[in-house]
Formats: sequence, C-alpha cells, structure tokens
Amino acid sequence: MRRNDAEFLSLLLDAYEDKNFDRESNLCVQQCIFKVIENLPVATFIINREGRVVFWNQAIEELTGVKKSQILGRGNYAYAVPFFGIPRPMLVDCFFSGNEVLKKWYKSITRRGDKLYTRVFCPLLNNGRGAFIWAAAFPLKDSKGQVIGAVESIRDITEQLQLKKMLQESTLKFKTLFNSTNDAVFLYELKDGSKASYFFEVNDVACKKLGYTREELCRMTPDNIRDTKFLPGTKENIKKFFKENYIVFETACITKKGTKIPVEITAHLFAIEGKKVVLEIVRDITEFKCAEAMINQVAYYDTLTGLPNKTLFIQHLSNHIDHSLHTKNLLAVMLLHIDWLKTIAPSGPDMESQLIKAVVHRLKKISPENDCMARINEEKFALLIKNVQTVEDIIPVIKKIQEAFNQPFIINKNKLYVMVNMGVVVFPGDGNNAETLIKTQKLRCMRL
Repeated sequence: MRRNDAEFLSLLLDAYEDKNFDRESNLCVQQCIFKVIENLPVATFIINREGRVVFWNQAIEELTGVKKSQILGRGNYAYAVPFFGIPRPMLVDCFFSGNEVLKKWYKSITRRGDKLYTRVFCPLLNNGRGAFIWAAAFPLKDSKGQVIGAVESIRDITEQLQLKKMLQESTLKFKTLFNSTNDAVFLYELKDGSKASYFFEVNDVACKKLGYTREELCRMTPDNIRDTKFLPGTKENIKKFFKENYIVFETACITKKGTKIPVEITAHLFAIEGKKVVLEIVRDITEFKCAEAMINQVAYYDTLTGLPNKTLFIQHLSNHIDHSLHTKNLLAVMLLHIDWLKTIAPSGPDMESQLIKAVVHRLKKISPENDCMARINEEKFALLIKNVQTVEDIIPVIKKIQEAFNQPFIINKNKLYVMVNMGVVVFPGDGNNAETLIKTQKLRCMRL
C-alpha cells in the first residue's frame, strides 16, 4: 500500500465532511465520494471509535472473501479474522489503543504525520496460502480534532516480493515473470554507491508504454526517461532506501514522443555477485490521478463558476496570512453579497446561472492581478487582495466594484441591475486567522 493511497482516501473523506454544501449538493458529493472509494482498486475498511466496522469496500471483499453483510457493524477485532484467523488488533487500532498494544503484533511501524504504515504476513489470504500486505492507516477527526474513527487500506505485495526472490534464486524463472507482469519493469546497477547506470534489462511492457525498443532503453539511464531524479530528493528518503532496500514514490515517465505518464515506482535494492542492483516496478497511475483530480474538483471548487469554494479560499487565506507575517504586508478580504434573487427568480434557474457567470466574469476583469476570488455560497463571493501596503490601497478596488455594478447586466436581451452588500476586513488589524477574518467580514457590510 503506497503512501499516496492513504493521502488520497484522506482527501475523499475530508470532502465528505465539508459543511459548505447545501443539503442537496452535499448528498450528491457524498454519493460521488463513496462511489469512488467503493470502486477503488485499494482494499479499504473504516471503523468507528467503538471499533465497529462502518465501511468495507468491494476491493477488500475480493481480497478477503468476506462480504459487507457479514462484517458491517461488528466489533471486537472481527475485521482481523479474515487476515490472521483470530480477532486481534490491526493498524487502525493504534489510534485508540496506542503503539504499545501493536508492538506484539507488528515488527515495524512507520509513522509519517498522523499516518501509519507497515508490512506484515497474513496467513489466511490467497485461500489459505497466505500473502504479504502493505498497510496504511490514518485517523478520522471531527471539527474539534477528536478521533472519531480510523481508515486502513491494504495492498497485496506478495507478487512484488516473489518477483524479487525469484530474481535472486533463478534467472530463468525471473525472465518468465519479468515479461508477464502488467507493470513496466527496469533493472540497472548503481555505480559509485548511488549513481544509476544504464538499464541492463527492461520488460516488454516498458518498451510498449514508452515507445522505445529494448536496445534503445538499454542505452539510457533512469534520468533519461523520468521527469525527476531516481530517488525522492530528501536525505531522509535516500537514507531510508539504502537502509531498508525498498522505497515507493511517484514521478512521471516521459515517452519517446514526449508525453508524460504519471507513475508509481516501487524500487528494490539488492546485491547480485557483489554489485548493487535496483529492480523498479513502474505502474501507470493515470486513471488514479484522473479520479484524484475529479475529487479535488468536487471538494474544492464551485461547479457552476469553477471558482475555489469556501474551504479552498480559507486554505489560501491561511497560507497568505503566514506569508504576510514575514513580509509585514497587509491582506484585505472583501465579501460580496449579491442580491439578485428577487430580480431574476421569475425568469428561472437558467437566467440565474447566466447572471452568476456574468458577475464572475466582470469581477475577474476588475480584480487585481494574481488575487484570489472564491464563491463562498450561492449568493456570496470573496476576494483576497494581497501585498497591500496601506489601507488606502484598497479604495481603488472598491471604486472599481462600485462602478462595475452600477452598469446593468444584459442576459437574454434583458437588462438586469444587481445590488451588492460588501464587507471589507484587513489582516492583521481585524483578526489574526482566516476564521476570525471571515466572521468579522460578515458583520461589516455596506450596500453599493
């Protein structure tokens, strides 16, 4: 289970918790998010704070043979039985029981922020033949930061480990598996300790995906086909790779035609006849990235206008507040409440949608370059003005907005006038964080 799977699922569930959608939109978002999780090729389950299973997706049904109807609502570590044959703690339980409880069951657990990772053998998987899994877990928290549940995602890495073992034990057996896998596979030697040399072997999938012949690829190094360096750039990750002989990271491979393909690389380091050899299994994650982009769009952008929503605007505002603490510049936030409903309600929702788009178009034309604009809800827009030297710098923007809304909007040959209430707040004078500024802004409105 790679690290980014856990981060992606965390993003999905953050979107589910978003309170900025109206009831109908929120229901649509919930259905979309859980449909994506249900159909992800990542075995995933969720428990609540009482340790009862509240979510069990299709991939984990296929991995364990246990159906939702058999497991949902059950507690007392029932979710561990399909993996280990007994009710026992799993990685998710660390958020409720602590690390000490899990030391009995796992040899090693890696923590990155609030996410946990481990590798373990599960004797009951694969129809009792057993399987090695890579597991990742993270907590679910409420608005107060209290843990209300936990998610664990699991990947069967048995084939990858077998591939490594077979390479060490038998070149002939490796060759068969090498070219039968669905992922691109590359082999190369490390020179002078950590410098990647030319590929000395690649499989058929690698040639097909990148558009090169085997001979062409064997005259190239990893840097020749990759958008970034062989290893993740931090010293910690490089040190981890040489210590554990294993690492997973994401990058992009560049085809012969120059197309970039997003990939996940699983790299294994081992010795053959005294030489350091790297085996890379390169998986195309284009579909996964498309799903991730879709969820990002649903979670952080307004569907009609394409503008950032309230959640993303507050994130931008928080980031710029941190930046302003160093630059000592001011930040101004304007909240525009558009009063159009009485004017256009008789003309129907299509007229309203067209007017909203026209308002956004006009605001973009007059807003300062590189400033952030967002749609907070159906009738409210926010504008973040950066790099303000004095409060007087805001006045020209206010005048432009006044002038813009004095002019009518022409929609389907109809002349429509829009009334605007505007609130203006300045950081740091009116608040020292995003939430305080937004609350203060709502109380400070004037009619244009």
